[in-house]
Amino acid sequence: MNAIFFILGLLIFIITITGILFVLVLPRQPTGVERATLVVNRAVRLIFLTLSRLARTYEQKDAVLAPTAPVALIAQLLFWAATLILGLGLMLMPTTHSFPLGLLQALTSLFTVGAIHIGGRANTAIDIVAGATWVIIVALQIAYLPTLYNAFSRRESLVALLESRAGAPAW
Repeated sequence: MNAIFFILGLLIFIITITGILFVLVLPRQPTGVERATLVVNRAVRLIFLTLSRLARTYEQKDAVLAPTAPVALIAQLLFWAATLILGLGLMLMPTTHSFPLGLLQALTSLFTVGAIHIGGRANTAIDIVAGATWVIIVALQIAYLPTLYNAFSRRESLVALLESRAGAPAW
């Protein structure tokens, strides 16, 4: 039974890492495992669109919809963290002999780049992989921010060009 939990956890871990790499390193139309992140983004967008329907004016709707993208980025990180903790927790079950203890060890290994070995023999390899994985994910996310800013800046310059052609002042 422990082998099944370990394989299930490894599968969740690999799918999550693959999805992260496809989203942050190879950004393109989601087709496979990266669709989970698309579901997270769509859920955040749906929540903000629902909240914006309560607003009466365009300015109020714009104020409600403005933080959608930053919240989606944070939601992506939280989703990735939760699935990694779940996968690593399942992988650690054979050594901790308990799912809650496996989750606790995965949580501490992922975020503190350290390890708390709870009961059973230590599984240092999984703890090291967990710590290194989260550091790499955060570094990739930080490296992705200039790309997002560049795309936003390019969009704003196109909007300014359209405004000047429509007769409105560019400023």
